[in-house]
Amino acid sequence: MKKYVLVLFLIGSIFYTEKSTAQTQQNSKKQDPKQQQQAKMMKKVFYSVGAGAAVIPEFEGSNDYRLLPLVNFSANWMNGRYIRVNGLNTEANILKNRKWNFGPMITAKIDRDNSLSNSVISRLPEIDFAFGAGLFGKFNYKRFHFKASYTYDITDVSNGGLANLELGYNYRKGKIISRSTIQSSYATSNYLNTYFGVTQTGSLLSDLPVYNLEAGFKNVGLSSSFIYALNQKWMLGTAVRYNLLIGDVADSPIVSQGSEHQFVTALFALYRF
Repeated sequence: MKKYVLVLFLIGSIFYTEKSTAQTQQNSKKQDPKQQQQAKMMKKVFYSVGAGAAVIPEFEGSNDYRLLPLVNFSANWMNGRYIRVNGLNTEANILKNRKWNFGPMITAKIDRDNSLSNSVISRLPEIDFAFGAGLFGKFNYKRFHFKASYTYDITDVSNGGLANLELGYNYRKGKIISRSTIQSSYATSNYLNTYFGVTQTGSLLSDLPVYNLEAGFKNVGLSSSFIYALNQKWMLGTAVRYNLLIGDVADSPIVSQGSEHQFVTALFALYRF
């Protein structure tokens, strides 16, 4: 947890200077519409906050689902820098560049306890809530983007790493904003054995066979999001994601208790200021 707090401190310190320069003095006199438009054009940072809910698998490989509350936040600087909190993921672009993005990121992974709907998996040793920290790089070209990231567990839950590759297409017209992506993940053996392996102890508790995994690809997936702007301040959105667990992960006794087909759906509202 100390490592997680340190990462958050570093992200905040990177952007402290930008936040200070974004503050402008308020004129005591009322501005006319033309002055207001000019002030908006001179604004250096734009914020949004939001909340919603997502339906996600109880654990990776489950065919039972749970409701998860979501929180969203973004601060976007005119020079290209940004901080974005999207559900369980946080990233910060430290480059003053709109085409190339690079910076730290933090990911969270929900716990797996004995309250699961699946009576077999619930007998396995519990896995705590985990945080991962790492870096990402992103290249934006017209409506397309390519993103690569790597995070490593900083909470001593899996002591493993996860790499992601993503290709996306962005579309915006009028009040409609949409994004579609295709992605794949590669994980270390420690990560895969934590979430998809079965130890000798786990086998005795659950009657599942002992199962060990080597490092390899975890999944391929598709996602799509759709946002509609109600006005200049409020937006409503929905998102859906499909992941197919592959390779040794799909053959795991844990996944055989559920499904290799994993779905996530979400609804949310955003407020811009």
